[in-house]
Amino acid sequence: MLASLTLLAILTVACTPTQPVSVTQHNRIDSLAVAGSTVVIDSKDDSLRTADFDKALAQRLRNAGFSITDDAATARFVASMTAEVQEGVEREHVVRTPEFLVRRRLVTLQNGDQVVETERIYRGDRVDRFPYTLWPAIVSMTLTERETGKPAFEGEVTTQGSCGQMAALIGPMLDALFRNLRNESGTVSSSYVEVPTC
Repeated sequence: MLASLTLLAILTVACTPTQPVSVTQHNRIDSLAVAGSTVVIDSKDDSLRTADFDKALAQRLRNAGFSITDDAATARFVASMTAEVQEGVEREHVVRTPEFLVRRRLVTLQNGDQVVETERIYRGDRVDRFPYTLWPAIVSMTLTERETGKPAFEGEVTTQGSCGQMAALIGPMLDALFRNLRNESGTVSSSYVEVPTC
C-alpha cells in the first residue's frame, strides 16, 4: 500500500506543469532605440515545425515592441533561433520501507491473568525503485543588426524536466527569455515556467 502511494506521489510530481529554467543573456538593447524597430526572422528551414516556432518568436518580439517584417532588405534586425530537446537522462527514485516480523505470545502473570505480548523484529528494508526520465532542453536567440552584422542581443534558456517535447516547451521558454530582454548584460537568472500542455 505504501509503495502504491509513493508511486502515485511520483506520478503526481511528474505531471506537475512547472519546470525550472535558467536564462543567460548578453545585450546592448538599452543603448539602441529599438521601439518599433523592424525585425526579420531568419528561418532555418521550410518545415512546419520551424514555422510554428518562428510564429511563437514573432509573437514575443511584437509584445516586446518590435515590428515583424518579411523584407530582409529593410529590416533593422535579424532574429535567429535554435531550439533543441537533448537526449533524456535516466534517473531512479528509490524508496526504502522497513519491514518487521510480528510475534505474539500468551504470557501468564503472577496473579494468574493472561496477556498477549507482542514483539516486533526488524527484518530489513524493502526497496522499491521507480525509474523516470529528465529531458534537457535549450533555446537560443540572437538579434543582429542587419547593416553592421553586430549582435544586439544574445540569449539562452535551458531547462531539465519531465517534458521532452519542444512544441510544448518553446512558448514557456521564450516567455522566460523575453522577461529578461532588458536585464543587465551578462546576467544569469533562474525561475520556473508552466508547461501545461506536455
